[in-house]
Amino acid sequence: MYGRIENAKHPFYGFDFVHTELSNEQGWSPPEFAAFVSSIIESGTPPSEMPAVRARLKELGLQPYDCLSPALMDAISTHVAKASGVLKA
Repeated sequence: MYGRIENAKHPFYGFDFVHTELSNEQGWSPPEFAAFVSSIIESGTPPSEMPAVRARLKELGLQPYDCLSPALMDAISTHVAKASGVLKA
């Protein structure tokens, strides 16, 4: 239910993300927003698809949030994805 950024080259190295919405137990909060949406770029989603991803999340009632502006978050994730070889430079 949590994940730590362990890649020392990642801009958020050392951060822990808690995902209570993934719990199978009763009482945890349901999904209410989508945070760090840009991180899907790091797994190969083209940066050009991000506006559509954010629009779909909004359609589902999940407000997409990034800790910086969406454009800056996309730029950070694009840099990380290119550096790791997930996206071609």
